[in-house]
Amino acid sequence: MLYIREFEYVETCFAVEVYPCDMSGSLQADSFHKAVEATVEWLEGRISYALANKVQVEGGTLGHTPAHNGKVVAVAVRV
Repeated sequence: MLYIREFEYVETCFAVEVYPCDMSGSLQADSFHKAVEATVEWLEGRISYALANKVQVEGGTLGHTPAHNGKVVAVAVRV
């Protein structure tokens, strides 16, 4: 199944901060490219965990506006 979630990417002087728009948690990476790769791995893990434990998968709404002055990007994973 395909899951699409939005994340806000905020570039700082030292890193790229990643905030899920309607899920808990956050990530950090050295570059935007690495941040997207980390987001994919993180999202796959969160969804796999939820499915394995038969709990509701967080999030799923689209059309978010930036909350941290970053840019909102939709990320899709097939789990």
